[in-house]
This record gives sequence, structure tokens and C-alpha cells, in this order.
Amino acid sequence: AKAKKKPFKPKLPKKKFIRPSLSAQLGSIMSKTDDLTNTIRKLGGLELKEQALLNISSRNFVVGKLTSKFPSMVHFYIDRCTYEFFHPFEKKQVSMIMFYRHMVEVQLSSSRREFKFRIPHKLIQFPDDYNPSSQKLSIFFNSSLDV
Repeated sequence: AKAKKKPFKPKLPKKKFIRPSLSAQLGSIMSKTDDLTNTIRKLGGLELKEQALLNISSRNFVVGKLTSKFPSMVHFYIDRCTYEFFHPFEKKQVSMIMFYRHMVEVQLSSSRREFKFRIPHKLIQFPDDYNPSSQKLSIFFNSSLDV
């Protein structure tokens, strides 16, 4: 009796595990935290009036000549996006509420994983760091899939 030959299977290179960046890990944790918070609110009868259409973790933010210290979740609603900007030099956290109707020169780049726009008026929290006539704001994402 002849032994059956096994079909040829090429050996594939083993995939190396690549640890996600710290900001990607934090984004994942923050997303899970948001989900948990929303569940607790529902159980306590404190449901939010409005849910974001999309929640995406960020890598970092730029406002004029400042780059944020830490990432945060970006929440996209019908009329605005919101996120937390951690000031790089001052001990302050600014809740950014950016209405689409105020944005001009909007750009979306999947290769740079960036959502960039200009707000044509002064920003109260950034009087010396943002020039509305020439500087822009940027939101950088962890993955081109997020853009």
C-alpha cells in the first residue's frame, strides 16, 4: 500500500507581535471607559441627551503653535467635534468644542492621519498661541482607518 503524499504547504513567515503604541493603548482604554460610564449612566437613569455619532482615539492635537501633552478621545456629533486638549506648558486641560460651521480650510489626510482646519476667530483659551489668520488646528489619529 502506498502512503498518501501530503499536499505541499508553503511555510509562511511567523507574524511578529507588534505592540500598539502607547497612545493607541490609551485610546482603547478611554473608549472602554466611555462605554462603561455610559452603561452606568443608563442604569442610574442619567442617560446623556445626545450620543456621539463616532468616538475615535487620537494620537495628539495641535492648536496654532502648541502641541498637546496627551491624547484623548474625539467625539463627533452632527454639528461639532469635542476633545480634551492638555496644555503642554500650563497645568490646564481645555475642553475643546469645535463647531463645523466655524471651520474653514478643512483638510482630511489619511496618509498623515490628520484632520486639519482653521477657525477664523480668536480662541479665548489660546490668546497668544493661536493666530486665526494663519494658523490651524489639527487632530492626529492613531490609524489611517480612523480617517
